[in-house]
Amino acid sequence: MKTLLILCGGIEAKQAVTIAKSMGLHVIVCDGNINAPAREIADDFIHASIYHPNDILTAIKNYPLKDSIDGVITVAADNPLSVCKVANYLGLKSLSEETADISTNKLKMKNILRKFNVALPWYKEISSLENLEDVISSRPSEYVLKPIDSRGSRGVIRINDSSQYKKAFEYSMSNTNSKKLILEEWVTGDQLSSESLVFNKRAYLCGLSDRNYGRLQELYPYVVEDGGDTPSKHSSYELQDRINRLMSNICESVNLVEGSIKGDLILSNDKLYLIEFAARLSGGFFSTHIIPQVYDYNLIENTIRIALDEKPLLPKYPLVNKKYQAGRFVFLPKGTVKRISNLPKKNKKIIYFSLNIKEGDYIENITNHTMRAGGVITVCSSPNEASRLAEKVISDLDIEIE
Repeated sequence: MKTLLILCGGIEAKQAVTIAKSMGLHVIVCDGNINAPAREIADDFIHASIYHPNDILTAIKNYPLKDSIDGVITVAADNPLSVCKVANYLGLKSLSEETADISTNKLKMKNILRKFNVALPWYKEISSLENLEDVISSRPSEYVLKPIDSRGSRGVIRINDSSQYKKAFEYSMSNTNSKKLILEEWVTGDQLSSESLVFNKRAYLCGLSDRNYGRLQELYPYVVEDGGDTPSKHSSYELQDRINRLMSNICESVNLVEGSIKGDLILSNDKLYLIEFAARLSGGFFSTHIIPQVYDYNLIENTIRIALDEKPLLPKYPLVNKKYQAGRFVFLPKGTVKRISNLPKKNKKIIYFSLNIKEGDYIENITNHTMRAGGVITVCSSPNEASRLAEKVISDLDIEIE
């Protein structure tokens, strides 16, 4: 029996544990949360922060069965550096430390990709408020300012005029450890999420979704998406080929040999731009639930096979969807939660629902993805049915805010 170590114990990792055990694997979960959801079904548990590689390495070194571990992965967690350091210590296959570092540093990422002619929005490193003012004054446009090292849209804010410089700079700086920011031109277009399996430096598209930014005006200047829809309305053989070429070029550029890669893309006037990529399995239940349901492809299983130094089953080409998915989030006004009722029940069409609040909680204004009050994922036989059902679940919630 082979052993798999998963460096994440969240709710999405729970599905990965289930898949790994169905493959006949012994599964160890590592997480900083002693009550991590995936712990309850794992075979063993290691308590350590998945975002602090040295903490994990200390825990692994003291783990009596460390020599039995055959593969290391993460699921829905932006911690590729932890994965590669643990894998390197154990002598296992993984991405390199350099690749992991590039994938979590937006400035390094863009500087390298620009050399390989990857289409990127115009960008500039920002080190001070004066620097920000000078750049925008000399090049008037619509921009988005973000930390080079944040997750979950923390510190991401739009700037359209000079009156917003100071507030935007202070907000982004308050969400970075590196104290470095990147200013990007805001490219108007449809935003897409891609997920690909990587094998021998070639990327094979497994799923493509439309990101729903219908609340941009309401939540301005913050950039918070309201779920998304899979497959993308732009899905085509031609676009699949373009994304495969783009992501394969990125893998070659950063020496990502095997594993998985997710892309944040913009399609503007038929030009495909990369906002950023991540060398890991995506969150939002995309890799664990949505891709298997929509495309009938088990991305988690095949990523595990790669981690175990086994040959994966590649996704079908051309990519064909079997069903349609829609996801929407719960957005609430600022105030205290007085009452919650009329929650939906999960079924074959409502495959996921969560509410991250309870009566008595105080709701702040939403500034990033992590502050949403909950969400729903539906899977149906048509795109309209999926989106209507998701929106109905949200609108039917009876939540009183004072």
